[in-house]
Amino acid sequence: MARPLKWVVMFLPLVMVFAFGAMINRMSAPAAQLFFYVYAAAMGLSLAYIFAIFTGVSIAQHLSGHGHRLCGPVAVRLYHEA
Repeated sequence: MARPLKWVVMFLPLVMVFAFGAMINRMSAPAAQLFFYVYAAAMGLSLAYIFAIFTGVSIAQHLSGHGHRLCGPVAVRLYHEA
């Protein structure tokens, strides 16, 4: 995948969330449903790109091993401050 297209695929779901939030009150139900289907496809492409670049093992190790290290100290500090 070309470099600029990579960034479009990765950030398209985020852009779509903001667009959907801005347009939700003006959309009909079928239009919102169609937008959701397009969003789901964009999210699938984004995740597929991540899984194509990284191995399943490296993703699982990162999610299980590093996630609590990044959030743990902050959560503990906030808990003790309350």
